[in-house]
Amino acid sequence: MLESGHGMKLRVQGSHPQQARRMPSLMLSPGVGNDHGDGAWCRVDAARGIARHDDRATVVLTGIEREQVSGLLDLRDGAPIDLYATPAVFEHLTLTLPLLPVLQQFCGVQWHLIPVAGEQRAADFTIERFPNLVFTALTTVDAAHGNAAAGERIALAVRDERSQARLFVVHGQSLDSAAFDAMLDWMKDADCVVIDRAPHRNNTRWLDRLAGVASPRKLLLDANGSDRSLFRACGIECAQEAMEFEL
Repeated sequence: MLESGHGMKLRVQGSHPQQARRMPSLMLSPGVGNDHGDGAWCRVDAARGIARHDDRATVVLTGIEREQVSGLLDLRDGAPIDLYATPAVFEHLTLTLPLLPVLQQFCGVQWHLIPVAGEQRAADFTIERFPNLVFTALTTVDAAHGNAAAGERIALAVRDERSQARLFVVHGQSLDSAAFDAMLDWMKDADCVVIDRAPHRNNTRWLDRLAGVASPRKLLLDANGSDRSLFRACGIECAQEAMEFEL
C-alpha cells in the first residue's frame, strides 16, 4: 500500500513474469502537493496495453523503439494527448512510423517539443499540468552511433521542487554506452534510479557500473528474460505489477 505523504509518487503497470513480451509502464505524479489536485499521472513512454486513468493523458517519450510508442493508440479515446518528445522522436512518429497522423483522426495530439537535437545534448522542460516537477532530458545516443540523431534516445531526470525528491529514468542499453559518464552525477543525486529493460547481453558489465551508483533505490522494470536473482543480488529491485511507492 502506498503511504500518504507529499513526495513524488511512482506507479508501475504491466510488469508480470508471465508477460515477457509486454513492456511495463512507469507513471509518476507530484503526489499530494499537486497544485491541480486532480490525481493526474504522467506516463513515461507508451507501452501496449496502457489505459487512460483520467480524461487527459500526458505522455513523455524517451525513444523510438516499438515498446515505447506502440501504446499510443490505446489512448485514442478521450481528450487530446499531451505528448512530450524530441524532434527526432516526433519525426519518426510522423514519417517512419506514422502513429501521430492516425491519432489526430481520433483524439488529437498536443505536441510539446523537448529541445534536444543537434548540438543540444540536454534540456530542461516543464509540464503545465505538473508545475512542481522539473524535467531534464539527456541524450544517450553515442557520438559514434552511426546515423542516429541526438534525441532519438534520452534519459530523464525529474525533480519535485516541493519535496526535492529526485528520479532518474534510463534505458538499460544506455548504461553500457559511452553516455554513462555523462549520466553518472544525475544518478548519484537521484533518490531512485529506474531502468526500463535489462539489455540482452553484457549484464555483468552494466551491473558493475551501476553498483557504483549510491542511489537509495534502484528499480528494474523489465528483466527481459534474465534471471531476476542476478539483479536482486546487485541491490536492484525488480518491479511488480501495480506496485506504487513514494520518494
